[in-house]
Amino acid sequence: MSPQGTRDHETAWAFGPFRLLRAERLLLDGHRRVPLGERATELLIALLERAGDVVSRDELTERVWPGSVVDETSLRVHIAALRKALGDDPAEGRFIRNVPRRGYRFVAPVHAAAPVPIAPHNLPARTTRLFGRDDALRHLAAQVPSRRLVTITGPGGMGKTTLALALAESVLPLWRDGVRFVDLASVADPRLLPAAVAALFDLSVPRDDPLPPLAAFLHDRHLLFVIDNCEHLVEAVATFAEQLLRLAPSVHILATSREPLQAESESVHRVAALEIPPDGDGLTATGALAWPAVQLFVERAASFTLDDGNAPLVRDLCRRLDGIPLAIEFAAARVETLGLADVARQLGGRLRLLGSGRRPTQPRHRTLRTMLDWSHDLLPPSERDTLHQLSVFRSAFPLDAAVAVAGEDRTAAVLNLVSKSLVSTDGRGTAPLYRLLVSTRDYAAEKLAAGPHARDAHLRHARHLHHVLVQSERGRYDVARRDWLVAHARLVDDVRAAVAWCFAQPDTLALGVELTGSATLLMGEMGLLDEYRPWVDRALRHVQDPAMELRLLTTRSMLGSQSVAPVDAAAGFDRARHLANELGDPTHRVAPFHGVWSRAYGTGDYHAALAAAHAIGRLADESGNPMTRLMADRLVGMTSHYLGEHARSRQLVERVLDAPSDRAPLSYVMLSPRGVAMRIVLSRSLWIEGRVDEAWTVAQAGLALAESENPYALAQMLGSSLCPLALWRGDLDAARHHVQRLADHARRHSSPYWQSWAHHYGIALARIDDPGAPVPEVKPGSLKELDSLATVSDVFATAEAFARHDRGDVGWGAAEVFRRVAERHLAEGDLAAARALFDRSLAVARAQGALSWELRTATSLARWNRSPAHLAALAAVLDRFTQGDGTADLRQARALLG
Repeated sequence: MSPQGTRDHETAWAFGPFRLLRAERLLLDGHRRVPLGERATELLIALLERAGDVVSRDELTERVWPGSVVDETSLRVHIAALRKALGDDPAEGRFIRNVPRRGYRFVAPVHAAAPVPIAPHNLPARTTRLFGRDDALRHLAAQVPSRRLVTITGPGGMGKTTLALALAESVLPLWRDGVRFVDLASVADPRLLPAAVAALFDLSVPRDDPLPPLAAFLHDRHLLFVIDNCEHLVEAVATFAEQLLRLAPSVHILATSREPLQAESESVHRVAALEIPPDGDGLTATGALAWPAVQLFVERAASFTLDDGNAPLVRDLCRRLDGIPLAIEFAAARVETLGLADVARQLGGRLRLLGSGRRPTQPRHRTLRTMLDWSHDLLPPSERDTLHQLSVFRSAFPLDAAVAVAGEDRTAAVLNLVSKSLVSTDGRGTAPLYRLLVSTRDYAAEKLAAGPHARDAHLRHARHLHHVLVQSERGRYDVARRDWLVAHARLVDDVRAAVAWCFAQPDTLALGVELTGSATLLMGEMGLLDEYRPWVDRALRHVQDPAMELRLLTTRSMLGSQSVAPVDAAAGFDRARHLANELGDPTHRVAPFHGVWSRAYGTGDYHAALAAAHAIGRLADESGNPMTRLMADRLVGMTSHYLGEHARSRQLVERVLDAPSDRAPLSYVMLSPRGVAMRIVLSRSLWIEGRVDEAWTVAQAGLALAESENPYALAQMLGSSLCPLALWRGDLDAARHHVQRLADHARRHSSPYWQSWAHHYGIALARIDDPGAPVPEVKPGSLKELDSLATVSDVFATAEAFARHDRGDVGWGAAEVFRRVAERHLAEGDLAAARALFDRSLAVARAQGALSWELRTATSLARWNRSPAHLAALAAVLDRFTQGDGTADLRQARALLG
C-alpha cells in the first residue's frame, strides 16, 4: 500500500448517512452540513484514505500537526470531537475504533461518491446541536421559499441564530445562487449595512448611494440572505429589505431580531421556549430526556449523569429558567464546579426575586438578565474583568488579541470563560477564534462602561489593532491575497469601531490618526477606498506627527489618482515638501514626489510625473537606498513609456521585474503591486515595438497575477493592457470579453473611473461592428483615458486628443493619432494636410522604434496611393516583423501587397 493509501485520488467518500467532499473539506449528513473543525476534518480524511487499515498515532499526529511535538492527549481530544460529530459511540465504534497501543481504524464501509453540487454559501459551522425545533424547522422550511421576508423573533438567548443556521442548511439546495450569512452584531453604523452585504460578494459600493449598484448585481440572482442580529438596526434593516426585495426579484431574506422589523410583507415567526417535562411525580431519567430543555441541559453539563433521582431537579431548574436555551447553558456550565443541588439552590433564590405567577406575555429577557447576573457574580475578579474588556471586540478575535486587551496573565481567564459558556469559540481555522454572543457582549459592555477600566480597554484595543495592521502590511506580499484576507478581513469592523472611539476622545486623537494611517492597505485590499477617503481627510485635520502627516498626504494623492473629477497634481506638494525637509530622512523626502507622481500619472500629466520620478531618482543616488532606486526605476519606466520612450521604458521595467522582491517601505505603497504594474507597461511597449505575440503573453501573465490581487490591480490590467491590446490586434472576440469583464468589474467595485473606460471601449467596438452608426456623445473621464481611446477608434481622435500629442504632452500614441487624423483629412479631400501628417506619423514612429504604428501608417499610405514606392516601403516594414502573423494589421498589409 502506498504511504498515502489507496483512496488519495478520490474527491468524495460516502459512508453511513455521511458524505465527505474532500476538496471543499465539507462533511454532509444528507444535505446538512456537519460542523467539524479543521484538525478533525484532516483526521477523518487520513482515516478514510486508509479505511480498514490501522493508522498509527504517530502517522495521524504528523498528518495533523506536521513538524510539531504534541502529546497524545491532543490527538484523543480531536478523535473524540470527530466521533461526536459522527454520532459514534466509542464503546460501539460504528465508524472509528481504537486499536490499543497501535492507533485507530475506520471500520465502516466506504465507497467513492460523485461529488454533490453544493450551492455557494458562507454559513458558519454550527457549534451546537438543535434541540426541540423540529416543528419550527418544518414550518419555516415551507415558508421561506414562498415568503420573501421572514423574521425569526424572540428574546435574547432563545437560539434564533442557531435555528436560522439550521434552516439555511436545510434549504440550501433550493437556491441556485446559494445562501449568504450577514452578522450585523459587529455593524454599529446603519449606513454600513449595504456595504456589509456587498462585502460578501467582494463588491465595493459607493458610500453615498450604495443600494443601486448592489441591487443591480443581485437583480438576476436567486439566493437567500440570512441577516442575523438585526435588533439594533431594525429601521435600517426594514428599509434596506423593502428596497432590495423590490429591486432584486429573486432574492429572499431570513432575518433574526428580538423584535419584528415591521417591514412590508414581513412574515414573523416567534421562537418558543424549549419544552419542559410537566409537573408531577414519577419522572424518570428516560422520560425527562424526551424533552428538549433537559436534552440541552444534559448535553452542556460536563461530567454529569442524569438519573431517576435528579431528573425532577433538572426539570424544575429548566422550568425556573423559562426554557431559555442560553440560560440553561449557563446553568449547566456550572454543574461541574458547584454541583446540581447548589446550582438549583442559588438560582432558586435569585429567580424567586422576579416574582411568581408572572403573566405568560411578560418578556423573558428578565430571566436571561438574572442568569447573566448570576453567572457574572460567580466569576472570580480576573475573569469578570476579562469578560468586561472582551466586550470591546466587534468581531471574532484570536487569543493573543484577547490577551493584548485584557492583560498578559489572562489566557486562563479567557479559556475559563469559554468553559462557562460566556465566550464562544470557533476552531475551524489553524488557530481558534473567540467571540461573545450578542446578549453576553451587550451585558459585558454595560459593566465595562460602568466601571473604571473602560477607557483602558478601548485604548489597548486600538493600540493592538494598530500593531496588527502595521505587521500585516509588512507581511502582505509573503502570502497570497486570499490567505491574507482570510487572516485580516475580520479586522475591518474592529478598526471602524476603534477609529470612531479614538476620534471621539480629545486625548486619543493622535492614536486615531495613527490607526487611520496604518489601515491603508486593509481598506485598499477590501475595496473600501471610498469609505476610507473621509477617514484620511479627518486624520489630516488632527495630525500632529510630521511623518504621519506626510504619509496621509501621500495616501490622499494616491486615492485621487483614479478619480474622474479634476484634481491638482501638485495639491499638498508644498506642505509635503516642507515636512520632508523638516524630517530630513531621505525616505521621507521621497513621499512628496511620490504623491505628485501618483496624481500626475493617473490624470495624464506625464511631464510632471516624469519630473517627480527623476527627483526620486536623485534622492536614490544621494541615499544609496536600493528600495528608493527600485521605486525610481519603476516610476521612470512607467512614465517614459507614456511619453514615447519605449526602449528606455522597457529596459527599466525589465530591471524592476528582475529585482529581488523585497517589501518596499510603507510610504511607497501603490494601488497595483509591482508585478502587475510592470507587465502593463511591458506588454504595451512590446506591442508598439512590433513584438506583438510576446506582448499578448506578458499581458496574460499580468492578468493571472492581477486576478489574485486587489480590485484596482485587475481594473488597471484590463483597462490599460488587455482591452487596448485586443483592439490593436484586431481580436474582437477577446476585446469584447475583456471590455465586458472590465465593465462588470468596475460596476462591482463602484469605480466611475474604470466604468468610463469600459463604456468608451464599448463604443469603439460598436463602431467597428457598424462604422455608419451615429456617433454617440463621448466624454472620457480623464486625459489618460482619452489618450488610449484615440488609438482604438477615430471617434476619439478628437481635436483635444490631437492637441495633446501635437504639443508633446503625451507621446506613446502620437504616430497612431496623427495617422487617424490624416485619414480624416483624406476623407475630407485635404491631401496636403493628410500627406504632412502621414510623414509626421512615420517620423515619430521611426524615432520611437514603434514598429506597429509604423506598419499602420505605411499601410494607410499604400492604400491611399499604390505607387511602387509606397508598396515597397510597406513591404520593407512588414519584413521587419518576426511575429504576429494572425493579427489584423499584418493580414491587411499582406492583402495589400498580395
